[in-house]
Amino acid sequence: MGAFSDADVDRLLRVEPVREAMSRMAAGLRGSAVVVVVPSALLGLAELDTPGWAILALVVLSAWTGLYGAICWIRGLERWMAGLDVLMASVFCLFIGELVPAEAIPGGASWVAGLASLTVIAAQLAGGLRISVPVSLLVPAALFAGSALVGVSAANQTMVLCVQALAAAATMIVATRTGEAAARVFTELQAQIRRLEIGRAAREDARSHLRIIHNGPLTTLTIALQLADPQPGAALRRHAAADLRELSRSAQEAREEPERLVRLDRRLPGLADRHAPQLTVTMELEPAEVPATIAAAFTEAAKESLANVFKHAGVGRAAIRLTADGPLVRVTVRDEGRGFDPRRTGFGLREAVTGTMTAAGGSAAIRSAPGEGTTIVLEWRHE
Repeated sequence: MGAFSDADVDRLLRVEPVREAMSRMAAGLRGSAVVVVVPSALLGLAELDTPGWAILALVVLSAWTGLYGAICWIRGLERWMAGLDVLMASVFCLFIGELVPAEAIPGGASWVAGLASLTVIAAQLAGGLRISVPVSLLVPAALFAGSALVGVSAANQTMVLCVQALAAAATMIVATRTGEAAARVFTELQAQIRRLEIGRAAREDARSHLRIIHNGPLTTLTIALQLADPQPGAALRRHAAADLRELSRSAQEAREEPERLVRLDRRLPGLADRHAPQLTVTMELEPAEVPATIAAAFTEAAKESLANVFKHAGVGRAAIRLTADGPLVRVTVRDEGRGFDPRRTGFGLREAVTGTMTAAGGSAAIRSAPGEGTTIVLEWRHE
């Protein structure tokens, strides 16, 4: 068979068509960071104590990705670019605790881990394997150290990144054995990107189904059992009937005219009676028209917010305020209950509130502290 050295790979990369193919592979791989990684990162911003660092990191990542891609297409992939790419990813990994919610770090499901995976592979496309391989191993080392700083073990993720770096380097060496090797590398890298995209879509689909289950039967059953009603079956039927009416109306609107404008200020009052008489809800509602799908998201998120007041706040009053300031529509749900640490939100607030609004193109912010009540701000902006 014969041995193949770093010089063999360098000779291959000096062939112009191959060098062009490798450069465009690297540009496509980096471009996937914006297509896959950035949207994933935005979903977790609401769960961070200081989202400003994550926003700054995403701005730097997006700017660098644009510059990286432009240089690759015009001049080709340079080794200094791979080194700078590894340095940036290593910094992100080292400060992963500031960029990713703590619960997303284990298992390698965070956007930083995805970026690290793309980086160690792309680094090998520049050639110079004697340098690129050890340099790219800085990324898993930084991920291990950054995770350890927040008390999370990343040994498995570190091992996977090392294997990916070595596998990508081995692929570059094997590429010298056949004229079709470059196409195989491209196919392999593209397949990995597709797997990342499919995995993200599958996770979002699963989260959507869990939101439906949580917002409907689970919440209804929990509330009915907590109501001080001598006939809990009647309470269960009452809440189930309300859920069914809302679900039927939302489904019909989605089928007929999902973008038809509806009055949100006429939707929200129906939430006030769901927990009566144990919870009194006062409302201050300005007229506001939004698409039917957006109205459904606001309604679901506000309903879950009130359910959390009923179940956890320990008070008998809550307030809902709807304002429409130009293109910005805002719904605020407030209580003066026992409060909690927003960093320890459960599935209800994380998915049924924040996830529902994010999926609809809006946002949710949770402000609370033990003993200081809770304010949940839901927002959506007209285009």
